Amino acid sequence: MSNDVSIFTDQPLVEGAVKRQGGKLSEKLPAHEPKQYTGRRIKGNRNHTFEKIIEGKQVGNPVSKELNVIIVDMMVPISREFYLDPFDADNPKVADCFSAEGDKPDPSANSPQASNCASCPNNIKIEGRSKPCKFKRKIALMLENDPSGTVYQFAMSAASLFGKGEGTVHGYEQYLKFLAVNGQSPDHVVTTMLFDEKVDYVKYWFRPSRATTDEEHALVLAAQDDPDTERLIRTTVAHTDGLVPSLTQEIPEVVPEVVPEVVPEVVPEVVVEVEEAIDEPKKRASKDEPVEEDSLSSVIDEWGAD
Repeated sequence: MSNDVSIFTDQPLVEGAVKRQGGKLSEKLPAHEPKQYTGRRIKGNRNHTFEKIIEGKQVGNPVSKELNVIIVDMMVPISREFYLDPFDADNPKVADCFSAEGDKPDPSANSPQASNCASCPNNIKIEGRSKPCKFKRKIALMLENDPSGTVYQFAMSAASLFGKGEGTVHGYEQYLKFLAVNGQSPDHVVTTMLFDEKVDYVKYWFRPSRATTDEEHALVLAAQDDPDTERLIRTTVAHTDGLVPSLTQEIPEVVPEVVPEVVPEVVPEVVVEVEEAIDEPKKRASKDEPVEEDSLSSVIDEWGAD
């Protein structure tokens, strides 16, 4: 499957087209690596038109009111986005804080508002207003009757997610349940996306049009195995338009400098044992031993005897 957008005006990109080897002219020209990832999305406007946006620029003519698509993939959790300044759909910028899976801020977020979404103060509804942190679902889809199988991002807000429809027309989350109850999967049907023309903001409805053909189903399966499809359902509109680097581009690993831990040397305490001086025991004279008298006393006694 090819995810490239055809550059030809008179011939659409055909699946399986042969790509010729370079000729003599191409050998003279500087070599350029082909782009590995192209940001593509479908944008809805307040005037009830759909536009094809490639790398942030409109391509082709807008389609009015309705658009038939095949939903290829989506994140099961609903993403969240928070903007410090009001969001402008016509001039998108990267959210200050965002979460692809709606659980914690993305590591690349410029201004994380909390350690997790559940305890974030911006996840609390303000009286008379909605929560500052908004639900945002991005889905990957392909256009009906497009043999190239090109996949686009399509983003929608809470108004389109939780709208209460009737009959076969529903808000997106209700539409998924409607298909499931009727034994269908969103990637097995052609879906008609249409605007709610009763409101002055962008809001979509969804209804099933028909089952996909075998050829369309094969394109869907190929798209679901393509890493680019995963990028489209995880990244913000600003990332898709190339306003900031893709979240999924390889970032060189920064190995932190390992500073050896200085362990203070433990000097063992030297204990000097001082032996206590003990007087040598005096030998006590035995009763049976003769006591040697002083020689001087003996002399005196001898003089006295004379």
